[in-house]
Amino acid sequence: MIKKLVISAMIIATSAIMQSAMTKKSGIEPVVSNKSNDTPKEKKDTSFSLPAFSNHIPTLLVKRGENDKSSSPLSIKKIKLDVKVVGNIATTTMDITFYNDLNRVLDGEFCFPLGEGQSISYFAMDVANGLQQASVVEKAKGRIVYESIVRRKIDPALLEWTAGNNFRSRVYPIPAKGTKRIVIGFEQELLLTNKSYLYYQPFFFKDKVDEFSLRTEVFRQDVKPELYGDERITLQFDKWKENWVAEKTIDDYVADKPLSFAIPLNEKTNRVFIEKADKGNSAFYLTVEPKIFSEEKKLPKNVVLLWDMSGSAEKSDTKNIFECLSAYLAKSSYPSIKLVTFSNEIIETKSFANGKQGFENLIEKIKTIIPDGGTQLGCLDLSKYDCDEFILVSDGLSNFGNSQIKLASKPVNTICCSPSADFSYLKYLSSETGGSFINLNAINQKEALALLSSLHYRFISAEYDKNILTQVFPSQPVDIIGSFSLAGMLEGYSSDIVMNFGIGDKILYKEKLTVVNKPEEYNNMVPKMWAQKKLSELDVFYEKNKDEITDMAKQYGIVTRNTSLLILDRLEDYLTYKVMPNDPETKKQYIARVNESKRNLIEEHRMHSDEVARQ
Repeated sequence: MIKKLVISAMIIATSAIMQSAMTKKSGIEPVVSNKSNDTPKEKKDTSFSLPAFSNHIPTLLVKRGENDKSSSPLSIKKIKLDVKVVGNIATTTMDITFYNDLNRVLDGEFCFPLGEGQSISYFAMDVANGLQQASVVEKAKGRIVYESIVRRKIDPALLEWTAGNNFRSRVYPIPAKGTKRIVIGFEQELLLTNKSYLYYQPFFFKDKVDEFSLRTEVFRQDVKPELYGDERITLQFDKWKENWVAEKTIDDYVADKPLSFAIPLNEKTNRVFIEKADKGNSAFYLTVEPKIFSEEKKLPKNVVLLWDMSGSAEKSDTKNIFECLSAYLAKSSYPSIKLVTFSNEIIETKSFANGKQGFENLIEKIKTIIPDGGTQLGCLDLSKYDCDEFILVSDGLSNFGNSQIKLASKPVNTICCSPSADFSYLKYLSSETGGSFINLNAINQKEALALLSSLHYRFISAEYDKNILTQVFPSQPVDIIGSFSLAGMLEGYSSDIVMNFGIGDKILYKEKLTVVNKPEEYNNMVPKMWAQKKLSELDVFYEKNKDEITDMAKQYGIVTRNTSLLILDRLEDYLTYKVMPNDPETKKQYIARVNESKRNLIEEHRMHSDEVARQ
């Protein structure tokens, strides 16, 4: 079940969706702020609470007994956390040393589920020659290489993206009475609250570790970050050059409380970041906090509830979903509901009368459902139903037959509360039809109700010189709650960019920033975030774009559903299977050997030509 977390009262503050835009002194210029009487009102709600967070801590599962059928987590000796923040981008790297207390070598499975908007960017593990960084390869090639080497009893590591946003890798050998070190890195955009970007990393480790250390670095911000949460970690941020750095090491520590710090925003906060990319271009990333306007929508009188009862639905937090449905349908005065249950085909269609009793009967009916079978989203043809709007409760994972729902002209609200989901497709369904995407792992019930019962406030478009700024993403309208970020490539010296926000196609607010080609060093985070934004749009129609997705994933070191991260422990294996190592030293040796082979081949050709000429 999804674990509910509550942050310290110190950071209970105004919700991200109620932020005011900064003044002109910040470098953000509000171009238009339409406040006429016939326009939606700017939101002024002052409540705030954190969403639920999934337990997405890396785990190494092993079978402790030779005849055990179930697995348990291996104990941990050391945890080293490194956090780098650029604007509202955070890159988190977890370096974990697992310990095998048994007198025999173990075989384990490394598991790491990620939340919405998070993506794996780094994977390394200690092998025979020390810590080795993984290389991005096509998923099919990675599987072929892995299985070929395993047959020779030399075990590599292959981290694969499985269903939803889960990542898994077999780990062998784990030495008897020895350790196995695994390093995993991921990126995310930070939560906006009370004019601060909030970094929040929950921990659920229950056992004491010998050593817990962390280092955080916030790039090029004038305001000092503020630590919240665990009072046992007395972090002190100190200025180092243009950055803020905090470091701490604690012995015999139980990491069971979240690490949290806020980066306050003010008129001097840097909102545009430029970094060198490939082919001599620069990548840019910018973030703004636009004024938020709201307008109530016309609530439905009849609803079709599409309920996924496939086997994967068993992991959903149905209690959380029931609370969300109850709040929205109560506000809608309990409309009449047609329940459609499905897995790989339509199972049952049943109607419930309007009114509270009808809703209670609906919930009782759903509680009797036993999740089972595969999922075929393509079995849903929404044109067959007459209603004001649809509500789809599903993780969006289709593993059978046709995976595309046939849409109709009515809005589709998608609700998900599962640790694994196809967030891209669920977002697409709601965006394409004018519905709401509700991820109950990432927003609270009040925010969910606000999204379901309001017209969508969104980023509509951007205006800029297309000869200077190229490949700007998002390129399509997207719903926003608090802050908004945009990325692209910069091929000239500078350009203004105006971002339009509003409801529907009506622009209610604009902000302007100037992007200047003065690149700085941000640990390659800016080009990678641009790649992430482009990939998220391409992933909506994965089959159509899978070749481009694969090429970009390999270029920027990002794991997608068609790429994996492969670790080989011998230089000869990298050469045999033509996999470019990511580890700097191994890569240097690889290139030297490849160049040597090319020189030898040229010399052989020359000698052969000389021999032919002599004869």
